[in-house]
Amino acid sequence: VVLIASFMAISRPHWRLGTEMPTGIRRALIGPVIGFVSVLVGIGGGSMGVPLMTLHGRSMHRAVATSAGFGVLIAVPSVAAFLIVPASDAPPWTLGSVNLPALFITIAMTLITAPFGAALAHRTDPARLKRIFAIFLFLVAINMMRKALTG
Repeated sequence: VVLIASFMAISRPHWRLGTEMPTGIRRALIGPVIGFVSVLVGIGGGSMGVPLMTLHGRSMHRAVATSAGFGVLIAVPSVAAFLIVPASDAPPWTLGSVNLPALFITIAMTLITAPFGAALAHRTDPARLKRIFAIFLFLVAINMMRKALTG
């Protein structure tokens, strides 16, 4: 995550891996890898998808919007898997490893705040949006390191 944040902080608009998004077998491999790593690390797929899309010529705004869409494709199977994996010492109203009140609160807050976030992102300059995204990723990385070091 630190490497991805660093890339987003220093990258230039002309840095490209290609002019079009991968297709065929490359797309078939990249998508599940992004989803799998995102679930394991506990971050949204956009954290890895946005840099990938910008490296393939997509604007920052389009990459952020697209990542919001495929975030659902990552979240639904992972929630389904967590529903069948039991948690030890789970709080009440937990099914598998998913606390249902927390799930419903998260869904409700996402539905309420997503339109505001999308509107704000579209009003923000692409270069500035990229830097804000990098800062967000650095904060996520710091939090992950804190959790790993404090147990």
